[in-house]
Amino acid sequence: MQPAYADLLAFARQRSRLIHEAEDLVQNALLAALEAGRADLDDVQIRRWLRGVIRNQARMDARSAARRKAREAGHVPPDGDDTADAQTNSPVFEWVRSLSPSLRPVAALALTGHTRAEIRSALGLSDTALRQRLRALKRAAQAGGVEMEGFAALRPDLAHGLLRRGMPAMLARRSATFGTYDPDGNLLIFRT
Repeated sequence: MQPAYADLLAFARQRSRLIHEAEDLVQNALLAALEAGRADLDDVQIRRWLRGVIRNQARMDARSAARRKAREAGHVPPDGDDTADAQTNSPVFEWVRSLSPSLRPVAALALTGHTRAEIRSALGLSDTALRQRLRALKRAAQAGGVEMEGFAALRPDLAHGLLRRGMPAMLARRSATFGTYDPDGNLLIFRT
């Protein structure tokens, strides 16, 4: 690394919040120097000019970040966009979060309608281990008063049955072994 570049990078690090931002500041300043015909980094006047460019760019970036943060803090989602928050704060989700780490993925997959074979494949469990976890999960559901059948009720607008019935054909077309869908209904295909 050239001493002039190292000097500019050290100056940019003093003016920026993150290291990669400092590198971006220096690169942008060097591009501005090339466009302005000031490519000689050994010239003290050009280095001073580059420091000014870096300082001004850092200030502008900080102002933009502050404005963006203020805009995001004042943003209120329109009615109907809070369904994801309502789902993740539902009693079923709270119950899944309260489970032991070994039961959480089994519960999430079971409650979203995955078959035993899919759960076993996704988690790499033997049939015996899966049976034990499902038994423990049923006990925890009874103790917590959670209905194991009703996870699809969290998204009544989503065609869970149609997604599940279409999955085997999608897996065959993609030569995949496991598939699922996210809460928005997007298909996720895994090849092993």
